[in-house]
Amino acid sequence: MKSLVIAAAFSLIASSAFAQGMACTNMVDGKKISGAALTAHLKKCCEADSKAKKYTGAAATAHNKKCMEDGAK
Repeated sequence: MKSLVIAAAFSLIASSAFAQGMACTNMVDGKKISGAALTAHLKKCCEADSKAKKYTGAAATAHNKKCMEDGAK
């Protein structure tokens, strides 16, 4: 039981560290996406990034706009 708890804690820490280093890009599973799929993917990714960084209001809007522009490149 103790090893299960330790493994779960390590997994959580590792996944959160990986997510912080992840940028929103136009690639999904190694394949380039475009059109509506790209827009939906970037919107979801950028909004999650804003929430993780605890941006609200105008800061969140500005971050999402810049993130969407950068991710589409």
